[in-house]
Amino acid sequence: MKTLKKFWPVILFYGALWGIIEATLGFALQLPIFPHIASGLVMFPIAMTLLAAAYRRTQSAQSLLFIGLVAASIRAVNLFSPVLLTPWRTVNPMIAIVVESLLVLVVITVVIKRPWPQKVAAIMVASIGWRLTFMGVQGINLAVFDFVHVNLTSWRLFAEFTLLQGFLSGLVAVAFVGGYLAWVDASHRDHRMSWLKPHLAGALYVLALALTYIL
Repeated sequence: MKTLKKFWPVILFYGALWGIIEATLGFALQLPIFPHIASGLVMFPIAMTLLAAAYRRTQSAQSLLFIGLVAASIRAVNLFSPVLLTPWRTVNPMIAIVVESLLVLVVITVVIKRPWPQKVAAIMVASIGWRLTFMGVQGINLAVFDFVHVNLTSWRLFAEFTLLQGFLSGLVAVAFVGGYLAWVDASHRDHRMSWLKPHLAGALYVLALALTYIL
């Protein structure tokens, strides 16, 4: 809880930023004009890059879980949407966000501090690992709530979602995170975000809630 108390403006800021990206780009990538795997391939790399940036500022892996919880809380406003068809359309993305933050939490020190071969391996572990963990949660949902996730309906869909898409998304994440780290190393700037004030983080959170509900 010391992490939450010390870094809560940064946590709220990155959680809100994640929520905004989910509500805008995430929503757009699910439109029929894009391949059905587009959102899954792009959104995790963006989330991992945001979490890597947050870790560089807090130096606390624990803060990444709180950021995921903030982003998931933003997605929760869709539960109050008048056009909600089933709660699972909101609950499952919330679960995915939290699981993503947990897997990145596990590997983040390797991603930031170790040589590139280890960085790549850690990113791949996170990319495939969060999908496997998410499907494990869906297995619990099936046993307890009798909810069948589409990717549990066949071994082909399960393998495509966890292994194939996880591997491809991992490659994209390597490029995104690698680009971010290269930019940080090259810029030689102060990245402590001294400009970030609590009211700015709070305003961004409110904006994220509004966009998520509207879209």
